[in-house]
Amino acid sequence: MRLEYARRLRLLKQRLSPWLQGDTAGLHVFLPLPAAAVRPVVAGAAERGVLVVDTAHCSFGTESVHGLVLGYGSADTAALEWACDVLEKLLRDMTGNVT
Repeated sequence: MRLEYARRLRLLKQRLSPWLQGDTAGLHVFLPLPAAAVRPVVAGAAERGVLVVDTAHCSFGTESVHGLVLGYGSADTAALEWACDVLEKLLRDMTGNVT
């Protein structure tokens, strides 16, 4: 499984690298966003069948960072590629090429 997780992480990095930060949190990566963009990206992804978690669900007290926590442990490669397609389009549409 270790090799498969490494492949999945590499895929995320290749597809979403302009936005990603932090790839040493187990089977999750952090994608920072402007606070105002978080809800529209989460909602847009959900409308297209992609579940993402915003940092509000991972924070104690007041959020000090805003963005998404993307888990890749249970997604197969095809699902992960499709999710990257959805997120990449949303991120480009809502935040421009990079945040």
